[in-house]
Amino acid sequence: MIRMMRVSELIAAVALLCTTTGWAAKTNTPGSHPTTAMAPLPAMQDFTENTALGAELETRAGTEAEYSRVQKLADRGLRVARDLVAANRQNAAAQYMLGSWLIYGYRVVTTQETTTEAAGETHSIQSRTVVVGMGDDPTEGLTALKIASDLAPANAQYALDYAAALLDTGQSGQALAVLQAAWGGKPALNLQEKARAGMLLSDAYAARDRISDARKWLYATLLLNADNTEVVNRLPALDTAMAALAVAEPTPVGVPSAGSSARALIAGVPFISIREGCAIEHPSLTFEHPSSRAAHMMALRYHRPEARTWEDYLKATDDQKGSLREDWGHAKGLDELRAFLSAGDPVIVVTARTPYAHELYGVFEMLLSLGAGGQPSVNLQDLDSQDYSSRILGRMVGLDIHRKIGEMKLANAEDTGTADNGADGESPQDAPRMNPLHESATRCARVVVGLDPARRVVIVHDPVFGPAWEVPYDDFEVMWSAADHMYCVLAPRDGTRPFVATTSAYPPRTSDQRAAEHYLYGYSLAATGKATEADERYRAGLSVEGLSPGYRFLFLQERGFLAYRQERWEQAVSLLRQAAEQIPQAPGPWFRMAQICRDTGAAGGKSAADEFQKTAEELAGDEAGMEVGLRAFPDNLLSPAPLIDIIPGPPPG
Repeated sequence: MIRMMRVSELIAAVALLCTTTGWAAKTNTPGSHPTTAMAPLPAMQDFTENTALGAELETRAGTEAEYSRVQKLADRGLRVARDLVAANRQNAAAQYMLGSWLIYGYRVVTTQETTTEAAGETHSIQSRTVVVGMGDDPTEGLTALKIASDLAPANAQYALDYAAALLDTGQSGQALAVLQAAWGGKPALNLQEKARAGMLLSDAYAARDRISDARKWLYATLLLNADNTEVVNRLPALDTAMAALAVAEPTPVGVPSAGSSARALIAGVPFISIREGCAIEHPSLTFEHPSSRAAHMMALRYHRPEARTWEDYLKATDDQKGSLREDWGHAKGLDELRAFLSAGDPVIVVTARTPYAHELYGVFEMLLSLGAGGQPSVNLQDLDSQDYSSRILGRMVGLDIHRKIGEMKLANAEDTGTADNGADGESPQDAPRMNPLHESATRCARVVVGLDPARRVVIVHDPVFGPAWEVPYDDFEVMWSAADHMYCVLAPRDGTRPFVATTSAYPPRTSDQRAAEHYLYGYSLAATGKATEADERYRAGLSVEGLSPGYRFLFLQERGFLAYRQERWEQAVSLLRQAAEQIPQAPGPWFRMAQICRDTGAAGGKSAADEFQKTAEELAGDEAGMEVGLRAFPDNLLSPAPLIDIIPGPPPG
């Protein structure tokens, strides 16, 4: 179905090209062929008729006349295309037509079937059928399409059709490179072309069994046009593919029990911080969370220390030429982690941010607000009324809410044009669902470097919390299972692993890294209505030895917001004053204090509110001061600017 859709797009493109390119120009120069302006037009008509009739004959038996017609059109159209290329190899449109015929034109093949009767007599029966592609080897056609794209680098249609042809001939890795460049602006795409590129990117990742990435690109395309039903209709198929992968993953042979007392630890895995992850850029990473970039680069540099860019990653994991195999899957538990670690491979895992909550991706908020067939209902206003966080890091919701979202239908049968029951008779309620934690934009990726069963901890490189972070089994299982035990392993194709020391040389986590753990755990507890537990985490963070002013600011500000939400006005103002002392250039606490005093009459009432408001406005207008404040901010959280600027208003309710 997808291939036929691409063929129909190609027919439309060829029709357009024949009226807008040099194909329609006169070719009366000596030695040129054909010699009339109308000569290419039959080639276009032949291609349209050939592909339409060929596609029909794939679904039914044809007559001898129909088979003869398909072959006649193919022979004539291909001959004209070759003549045009021979006349001028620098004619991009001619190369495009030649490649189109070679890859997508239909030809007729004759097969012979031999049957043997009971008496031993044999009979041979010849039959004819159609196949797509003018030869068994697609190389010549792909070369022609690439030449066309190279000759006309600004032609988005050429680039996208070349990528589609690569994908249709099983070369998804090369297709990804072309599509990622196109999405990044080479060539520039209009809105319709960008939507097609997004769907092709989704197809390419699906072909590599990277279903969550495939879904990511469908969501990116949906954001371009929320009414794109073609995108919505593709999502259930990806969910089915994800479910199939989850049940198809084999259990490694000879895996020792996770309850074993043996400690498994890989030394020498480099640590990359979240800030470094932000600096890893590539067109394919547009929607990739920095933790994912950092985690994949950690695994890559363990095997290839010289690697520095995402281009290095793509080359190392290329299907045909790469030295590393990129294996994605869904594990059954810690036993599989131990198997990988014992083989000498660190494991990238996708988890929830904390055992309590995870970010809610904007696409899901949009789908919920559109009422995209959701059931059971998830009311965002009800969630907001229980949110005791400052919302500085955005909306986080409990893992139970993510599970509910995963059980929702993105579209009902009327929207997608599907029947009430699946193709195999299953009810919509039984169909596999999406998992919001798989989405790349908010994905939390970490690298498992060890297990210690005696102390029941998993040893993890976390881009925010630091190297060799020790996570209790139970907490790790809650976070990992929320993402369906998703993992990725980079394994050398030749079986060789780096030679490293047998003991760990990982540095201790810094004060800011330990503070980040307390802060994000507290924030997620507050976001899910657990105010007392959140305050305990914030207090613990304030007691971290060597705590930086930036984190002291954050903890005091969050505690002040907790007091505000619990209507402890005087305490809220006191805590916010203490926060302001940590980063004096930050206007946020002053704006909040002004609001509290103005609305409640507490802590000095209107006169104090006017004073606080004036201070806040002066600070907000001091750009140089704000720059100084930013430099005092922790460097292991993603977006410092909003954190010391204006605190968002309280959640509704």
